[in-house]
Amino acid sequence: MKKKICAIVAIIICFGAFVGSVSWGHYVTNHYHRLGTVTTVYKDIILIEDIEGEVWEVYGDNLKAGDNVEMTMFTNLTKNNFYDDVVEKIEIKR
Repeated sequence: MKKKICAIVAIIICFGAFVGSVSWGHYVTNHYHRLGTVTTVYKDIILIEDIEGEVWEVYGDNLKAGDNVEMTMFTNLTKNNFYDDVVEKIEIKR
């Protein structure tokens, strides 16, 4: 009986590790980072120009023009279409 329980626990642990690694791989595959500078803040609309010249529009109130930021981007699961990517997180870089 103890061997069966140990085997079941081992299977559950292995399955959890597998699911975790697949989830992490999915996250890494579909997320990336961009550096940029806040160019415009108007009410709750914030425009950020990244280092490649692309302008991203986000909503919030915690940034000001001139802030250097790092954006965490999500591919929206469309690797061949850059224009539907989403800004998920913004951190101010000092």
